Amino acid sequence: MDFKKIKNWFTKENIVISLKWFFFSFIWLAILLFIIDIISKQIVKNNMYVGETISLIPNFLSIQYVQNIGMAWGFNFAEQTNYLINSIILISVSTIGTIAICIVYWKFYKKLNGVGKAALMLMLAGTFGNLIDRAFYVDPEKGFHFVVDFIAFDFGSYQFPRFNVADSCLVIGTLMLIIYLFIVDFKAELAKKKNNQEQFIDNQTKQNDDSSQNKNDDDKASHLLDKNQNDE
Repeated sequence: MDFKKIKNWFTKENIVISLKWFFFSFIWLAILLFIIDIISKQIVKNNMYVGETISLIPNFLSIQYVQNIGMAWGFNFAEQTNYLINSIILISVSTIGTIAICIVYWKFYKKLNGVGKAALMLMLAGTFGNLIDRAFYVDPEKGFHFVVDFIAFDFGSYQFPRFNVADSCLVIGTLMLIIYLFIVDFKAELAKKKNNQEQFIDNQTKQNDDSSQNKNDDDKASHLLDKNQNDE
């Protein structure tokens, strides 16, 4: 290993360029949200018992410790199979999702703007955060793997499904990505229409120029014919 080259790399210019790339890549956002997600889950898991509720805004917002053995909205495979298969399926889904997001981010990095990159990093923080839960959080008595959910919204008698920071990141990131793709598609459609209009105008102009040229040629031919007839 050439330590001299490594030392020479650490110039002010290279450090500024690297920090600028790191900031606009939004990788820091995924790291920050992942840390917040893990810490918040640990605080709830270590200081509350399952089902315990702490009211923040009465009849609206509270913290409630829930061990979610499934996916969003409580969907799981445990009733059809067993806890082990349920855990394997969900861990596999989270792993595939995490890898897929990384591949998409790497492949389309140069084509994505800030919104697209931020959306993918939000989704990455969400999928990876819940993957860690599903892989390492196990109920010691029943043996099932679970995700720590604790954010609770109640609207009258309706209880919104409990969720966590990772879930929020995943939902917000997905919505951002959908809006981003819609805007990109909309802009592409506008550019296509504009290009078609410009091409149509160019064709019309060319046709008018050709018509004018043909008319001029006809006028010249007619003028020469008249001149020849007068000379005769």
